[in-house]
Amino acid sequence: MLITTLRLLHIIFMAAWFGSGLFSSGDARRTLSSDNSDLDLLVNRLNRYGVVGGAAGLLTIVTGFGLIFALGGFAVVSPAIHISIVTSFIMWVVGLVLVGGSSRKIAAGVKENKPRQELLGHAKKIAMGTGILHLLWLITLVLMVFRAHLF
Repeated sequence: MLITTLRLLHIIFMAAWFGSGLFSSGDARRTLSSDNSDLDLLVNRLNRYGVVGGAAGLLTIVTGFGLIFALGGFAVVSPAIHISIVTSFIMWVVGLVLVGGSSRKIAAGVKENKPRQELLGHAKKIAMGTGILHLLWLITLVLMVFRAHLF
């Protein structure tokens, strides 16, 4: 029962982590490209994406460790799980530094009334960061789903 609950929570948090970044870069790009959109609302949405993504990522990692220990520890799980831990930490750092940093730069630029065109570069960095995150997420998913066949 514990393993099933942890696995369910792990999948829910993982989906929230993945989903939190799906629309952030497009939202930022479209809002900054439009002359009649409210940039304060964009900053609020980017903050929300960051909070949900960061919390979901951390909870994904925590439930993953919970699953490892519930199954008997690191010695019992597949090497694919060990690699997945590394990719998950990389994802969390990329989200925090690249995506979060670019979001914070947009927020600071909005506060300083910088031109929208100047802020569009940060939206492109958000897109690059979410692309990296989704590639790592796919690699991690493949490692976890096909772990018995890979190693």
